This record gives sequence, C-alpha cells and structure tokens, in this order.
Amino acid sequence: NTLTQPTGRASLQNVNLRIGIIESDPFTIVEKVTDASGQSTIEYNGYVPDLIKRLQNNMGFIPTIKLAPSNQTYNELILAISNGVYDIVIGDVTVTAERRKLVDFQ
Repeated sequence: NTLTQPTGRASLQNVNLRIGIIESDPFTIVEKVTDASGQSTIEYNGYVPDLIKRLQNNMGFIPTIKLAPSNQTYNELILAISNGVYDIVIGDVTVTAERRKLVDFQ
C-alpha cells in the first residue's frame, strides 16, 4: 500500500459526458417540480444523481444527463452505449456475459 496518488490516468476535467440513467427507485427517482411561478421542471433524485454530482465535483467533467425512455430495456440501454448515444450509463445494470461483449463494466 502507498499514499502516492496514481498517475497516468486520463483527465476528465471539462470533458462533456453524456450519461444515461434509467428510472429505478431508489437509484434514480424522477420528479416533476413546479415552482411558485408555475414553471415545471424535472428533477432527478436518488443514489445515481447523488453519485454523478459527487464524481463531477471530484473529476470536473460536464455531465449531460439523459433519462432513458421508460419503455427501454436494460439490454437496449447497453446497446445505446455501444451505438454512441451515451458515453456511460450509471444505474442498477446487471453484468452479463452478453453485455460484457458490448461494453466494459466498472
């Protein structure tokens, strides 16, 4: 064990990342919020949005969070990474042999 921070890794500072998420309570909760003036916005709450905020603060990337359509399956979510729709997906995605053929899991 060492206290020396690893070097040689790619920096994500100011990199735009398209992050795919899927609504799945308690990981990602989608809420429609209306302010005092009547304007409605969509807010993402839960473990995944909290993790994205923490990673953004630590790594400096610029997230574009994209909510997957409610009828999209987890397999289709993985295909969307492979097809360039998302750079990464963060959520409760199970690792399978078939999915490993398309993307890396961390």
